[in-house]
Amino acid sequence: MKQIFFTLFVLIVLNLNTAIAEEDYRSGWTMTASHNSGSCELAFDGDINTRWNSGPQNGLEWIILDMQEPQVFNMILMDQNNGGDYPRQYTVYVSNDSDDFGEPVLSGEGTGRSTRIDFETDQTARYIKITQSGTSGGIYWSINELHVKKTDYRYGWTATAFNRETGGMPEIFDCNIETGWSTEAVQEPGQWVIVDMQQAHLFNQVVLEINPSHGGDYPRGYELYVTDDLENWKQALVEGVGTEGQKTTINIYFSQAARYIKVVQTATSGGYWAIEEFHANQVEDTDYRFGWTMTASNNNEKTAFALDNDSDTRWDSGPQLGAEWIIVDMKMVQTFNRISIEGKGDYPRKYEVYASNDVNEFGESIATGEGTDDVTLISFATQKARYIKIAQTGISGGTYWSINEFNIDYDIEQAIPTFNEDSRLVYYTEGQLNISENLIHSQIKIYNISGQLIESVINSGNIFPIHLNQGIYIVTVENENGSYRLKISVN
Repeated sequence: MKQIFFTLFVLIVLNLNTAIAEEDYRSGWTMTASHNSGSCELAFDGDINTRWNSGPQNGLEWIILDMQEPQVFNMILMDQNNGGDYPRQYTVYVSNDSDDFGEPVLSGEGTGRSTRIDFETDQTARYIKITQSGTSGGIYWSINELHVKKTDYRYGWTATAFNRETGGMPEIFDCNIETGWSTEAVQEPGQWVIVDMQQAHLFNQVVLEINPSHGGDYPRGYELYVTDDLENWKQALVEGVGTEGQKTTINIYFSQAARYIKVVQTATSGGYWAIEEFHANQVEDTDYRFGWTMTASNNNEKTAFALDNDSDTRWDSGPQLGAEWIIVDMKMVQTFNRISIEGKGDYPRKYEVYASNDVNEFGESIATGEGTDDVTLISFATQKARYIKIAQTGISGGTYWSINEFNIDYDIEQAIPTFNEDSRLVYYTEGQLNISENLIHSQIKIYNISGQLIESVINSGNIFPIHLNQGIYIVTVENENGSYRLKISVN
């Protein structure tokens, strides 16, 4: 008898624990409605097969949701099983006073099996009122499940990993750095994570974020793939080395529009690989080096610091022994004739510079020399190449070779002819060039501030519209009557 009682007690406790674990965040909420109020609780009972409905939509239907206390939210989701039972016209009100809803927050039209309502800014309120003002001959407005959430752009994303099934990784999208996914094993090549963004998403940056207390759980090596077809991943879009600390930021030189992202871990480590938060962003590129990567003979996990536009972070080689090197991948062919290496005192004792379009074949060096204190500036004949390699061949007892910032440059005076400058004949104002009569039929060339030609056209009018991104440009105008140059600032 004692054994039976104990077994029953354990089962009761287990059932209570299960109930607590599965308690819905909407527990305690109530709803009233213009029609069928007796079935309102079915709109948030966790069962997609039960529903509240308004009866036929005649334009006079409404619901009022009481969340019992003010909540912060930016999205309302109304799910229903019948694809046609959506509200034809809705208006949303929010309030902390059920007797005074004031002006509507937004309005719109329902859609299919799921009507999602997104607010431009976060709302804080206890009550939500939704009115239905459209008509649809005899068709009901139904809500099988009503959700009110604070979400971000990743709402609905799912992820799969080599050690976790789809749907088992919501923690990497929950805006909580305390929760996440890990390999639960030491890092080995071939471990992977696939993120499904549900539809094509535009991005040029992927961020793998970890809790600062897990700073060593970054990927020792990675490859990043994108696709719209899970059966066809093609070749790796980006490869590199993760960054020790809180974030590994993977910048992609060309913006991508894809549904799936796959990150493969390519190296070994005695620790785990973890992701607490996963982001795919479309960021405004303010640095011409966006998406560039660097590999090195030493300390690969620090190479991103040489290209991060932050002079207080750095890559370093460790003591200079004469066998250190870096390779910078600029992702596409660039034209350049100068390199600057900011090192804040830890300059290369001797260097050799190489340029190539084949990372496996650099040929002869294009420059050699000795570094100089805070900034080493290296000039050479104009190059057109994707990869730059710098080998450090000197020896300096215990002194590091450091790169706080690595930059290339193209001497603008070499790139652009020096023409006459006469603002009476050619001038820029309000998005257009104004050109004098004797220069109407001329060739116009536009260069960016690095001296690269970005546009060349034949013009035949007094006005030439300028459609450029914000920045500084050099414009030349030339015909048989003369050649003129001016600098313009596009705001």
